[in-house]
Amino acid sequence: MLAGSFNKPISPSYPLKYFEKRDKDNPDGWGLGYFPDNSVELIKEPVKAEESKLYSFFSNYQETRSKIFITHLRGATVGELSHQNTHPFKRELNGNGYIFAHNGTLNDIKTKNLKRYFPIGDTDSEYAFCYLLDQLKDKLRNQYLKNNLGFLRNLFTEINKYGQFNCVISQGQYLFTYHDMKGYKGLHYLDPKQIKPNLKEKTLPKEIKRYLKNLKKLKGKIIATKPILMKDKWKKFDKGEYTVIKKGKFILREK
Repeated sequence: MLAGSFNKPISPSYPLKYFEKRDKDNPDGWGLGYFPDNSVELIKEPVKAEESKLYSFFSNYQETRSKIFITHLRGATVGELSHQNTHPFKRELNGNGYIFAHNGTLNDIKTKNLKRYFPIGDTDSEYAFCYLLDQLKDKLRNQYLKNNLGFLRNLFTEINKYGQFNCVISQGQYLFTYHDMKGYKGLHYLDPKQIKPNLKEKTLPKEIKRYLKNLKKLKGKIIATKPILMKDKWKKFDKGEYTVIKKGKFILREK
């Protein structure tokens, strides 16, 4: 997984370039979700990222801009290789578009009852997403995000009992993250303020250096299962840690 939250719209193009290298272990599909305005845009394919002309386009296209983006490379464990089973997933709740991505396998999650939201594909991940939205719609209605930012933590912990659960979810204003309680795969974050691109470093292309310098001017957080680029600058989330990020700033962290 790769996600970002910033105080101003940015292009996810260069993070995508480096994220692509992960498709050796996750060759079963890729997806990019973002918020060009109050709406959701989701692009995905059940093919290897490095073999996709569409992925190549978005990793070079600077005009895709959003304060929040969520990207996923799939290593299939449950469900066939198909568009409907490729992450991220999106749904509407209370007039907001939601994007969700997950790492891990959730055994027996499909024993949970669903009410209003139902999966289109057959992954455990999409099923868990539908269960989350069912609970949010029943419990908190329109104002849950403003007054109950911690509510998702309880749901994440509940779902985590069914297996491995790293996830990111957003409705365009907040980015919620959760790290598996046993530390499955890891989950890390990078504050662009910690980036110190060496202008004399020959291994980085000039356009990447410019991008990193501009990124340092913003408030933001980049989330990834494993660090990409400047790996020594990333920090680990604790096992079972839940965070809420708004405009690039942590506004809630619970362990």
